[in-house]
Amino acid sequence: MDSTIASLKEAILQHESEGYLRSAQAAKLQLADEYVRLEAWDEALRVLRPLWQGMSWRREGWWDLTEEVGTLLRKVGAQVGDGGAVVAVDWELMNSSE
Repeated sequence: MDSTIASLKEAILQHESEGYLRSAQAAKLQLADEYVRLEAWDEALRVLRPLWQGMSWRREGWWDLTEEVGTLLRKVGAQVGDGGAVVAVDWELMNSSE
């Protein structure tokens, strides 16, 4: 296993155990980016889908981060043939108000 991935997974667990949810979400985004770099599309999707559905950034109005997660999820969804993810991201990004 790549040491970067192992470090990110450890950071996620640490942040979550300490209640630092935004930091854990940022580490999950980095982990998904790393999986994309490695073309590990299924792993990236397993990280991104729950992040997209439950991220605090959307509720808090952090639109740049919300868009970054959505754009990455859209790319990964297209790679794995998950049309539902692509459509859901497109729909939300088209209807988001900044």
